[in-house]
Amino acid sequence: MERDVSESTLQDRTASFHQIHRALLTSPEPLPDTVFALNILDNPLPGTWSYSRPVSSSLEFDVDSPGQDNPIFPMPHFSYFSWPKRYIGSLSSALSRIATIEESTPWTEKIDKAVWRGTTWFTPAGRPEGRRRLLEVVRERDGAGKVKGNMKSWADIMALESGKGNELRIEHFCRYRYVIYAEGVTYSGRLPYHQACASVLLSPPITYLQHTTHLIRPLFSWSLPLSSSSSVQNPPSKPVPNPDVKTNTSFPISYPPSQANAIFVSSNWDDLEATVQYLQSHPDIGERIARNQRETFVGRGYLSDAAEVCYWRELIRAWSSFAVVDEEEWEEGMLWEDYILTGKVQWDRR
Repeated sequence: MERDVSESTLQDRTASFHQIHRALLTSPEPLPDTVFALNILDNPLPGTWSYSRPVSSSLEFDVDSPGQDNPIFPMPHFSYFSWPKRYIGSLSSALSRIATIEESTPWTEKIDKAVWRGTTWFTPAGRPEGRRRLLEVVRERDGAGKVKGNMKSWADIMALESGKGNELRIEHFCRYRYVIYAEGVTYSGRLPYHQACASVLLSPPITYLQHTTHLIRPLFSWSLPLSSSSSVQNPPSKPVPNPDVKTNTSFPISYPPSQANAIFVSSNWDDLEATVQYLQSHPDIGERIARNQRETFVGRGYLSDAAEVCYWRELIRAWSSFAVVDEEEWEEGMLWEDYILTGKVQWDRR
């Protein structure tokens, strides 16, 4: 029942419907009719359009293996239409505000710290201590190794707390040189906002892929000379294979700074401090990676409205190529304009 659905869930669903409508309305040619399953939950489901998919999943569909799980089709996040929160807003509006900051804040004037805000109860099932662990590694410790209250000088990392006034507008993250991405239950919708910054994205290896995550070219922290005793003396000058079997399917290569547009740190954040300190000591490397990120996602237009509607159209074409539709169902349909005003999928029978 509609009344049993939360307001935010209804907003997310409605935003996605508007995105699809926008893609159809602006398409230069007709798109195939189809029936689809739209999943707006954080957890992706096989055989649906979902906001993300696990790195271990496949986009391939084998018609000769009906017993296999259907693939998950990543769809653009609802924020491409609207994210009605005071400190966020739609992606297109945020891109405009971010552009203003980037034009007026060169790398040399950005805050030389790593920044994050978020809630600790949204954590991946595979890394339940992920965000809480992040908050631990940025705190000073006493001689016995116990966490003290003081935050380390390289960090501006805090849990969001109501009434504490520690929120940041989404564009203000771009004032920092290093921006932390910490996955939520699965993905985090803030990723494309952070990728619009000319800042270094720092994240554990990403486990849930949104529709543009595959464009990330990570430099893995293990390839950096993070200590004086490291056997590695310089960052790699060319791509090197990623030996980690958990991440090398989607991210098979660690890129050199000249090509990388993000840095993947250890999954438990243990080398986050060493990574940030290395970047502080080598600002030219950080600046190059930061510039690569903004040039990739903004400069090449991947976060634009045009790219979004183009993706939706290809998604519809790909889905319809194997979806089996009972064409009698067309008789049960309702015009989009009527649905969006009434919230009903069929007329009342009187």
